[in-house]
Amino acid sequence: VWGSWGSGASLAPTDAHAVDPLAAYHAAAANASLVATSVDELRQLHGARQRWYGDLDWVGTRQLYHSLLPTHLVEDEALPLAQRARMAVSARRAARLYARERALLPLCTGSMLFDGLRHLRDHGTFQPDGLSELEIFSKYAEQLGVPPPDWSGDADDGDAYTDFYLTVLRKSCSTNPRVDSVTDALAQGVALGTGVGGGMEAVREAAESVVSMCNGVLGAS
Repeated sequence: VWGSWGSGASLAPTDAHAVDPLAAYHAAAANASLVATSVDELRQLHGARQRWYGDLDWVGTRQLYHSLLPTHLVEDEALPLAQRARMAVSARRAARLYARERALLPLCTGSMLFDGLRHLRDHGTFQPDGLSELEIFSKYAEQLGVPPPDWSGDADDGDAYTDFYLTVLRKSCSTNPRVDSVTDALAQGVALGTGVGGGMEAVREAAESVVSMCNGVLGAS
């Protein structure tokens, strides 16, 4: 069933951009809060792709991605804020790459192209996996006007970084509302598409939204 994500993936690259400074937090995640922080862990938990061309359509892939986000970390005050933020970044990135490799081949390829072009535009190199974990932290540090965190130890980096880590944590546990609206429109189109014009209109609008997002990445008007 294309829209159901329970049937199994392994095409997209795994954590090729995983970095040594965060290795301790990957290990802590497995013990402290049952958060999968790598694609390999997600494959062990949810299975690998069953077909070489992928298993899930757009809606099923998005549902899988939503289900894997570590939203419970927002309220899990048993762990330090800095650790939760770092775990959430790792978990979100792993969820995105895993959901991508479970997707049908055109969706997987399109997602890799989208991320690669966006990274090329912003950082000068084509990276189909998108931002690395350190690049994600650097992005939010720049947005908030603070230096990137010190990765030399396990400290929380002081109260000055509370807003930074809260922002990173919440962003890592949320989704892009524009992409979600596209998914909702596609789901509506499938549900209403048996002879009902409104369903096809929803699909058309969704396609236009996708084109608009791609144009934004490429700098087109």
